[in-house]
Amino acid sequence: TEELSDYAVEFEFSLPPGGNSGFFLRPPLSGNPAWEGMEIQILDDASPTYAKLRPDQYCAGIYGMVGADPRVSRGAGEWQQMRILCIDRLVSVWLNGRHVAQADLEQHMDKADKIRGLRQKSGFPGLQNEHGPIEFRSVRMKRLD
Repeated sequence: TEELSDYAVEFEFSLPPGGNSGFFLRPPLSGNPAWEGMEIQILDDASPTYAKLRPDQYCAGIYGMVGADPRVSRGAGEWQQMRILCIDRLVSVWLNGRHVAQADLEQHMDKADKIRGLRQKSGFPGLQNEHGPIEFRSVRMKRLD
């Protein structure tokens, strides 16, 4: 019910084979949250369906900006842990206990015509459920502003 700007979120997720989902950062309540906000990708990286993606499209990538490095996602059906930190213009992502991605949003403003969420200072974080089933558990969020 209220917009957040700076926060930490932690959760566990499990994808089926070929699963594709995400976590939305700072989207408004209208429009496509992946573009009006930003998205951290949640994906079954091992699926042959996704064999030829850009680095930012794999699990824990900051979609359209930064790929996860190292790629430490587990297989379909296994529980995984993700932690996301949004502080001012910095977004950091941990997957399964490893820091895998970080973006200074100011360094990606050349993409703001497509990823309009780069201009967002606050919004309504959310779990994506667009591409089939996904399970979430142990969702915890802490406001930092």
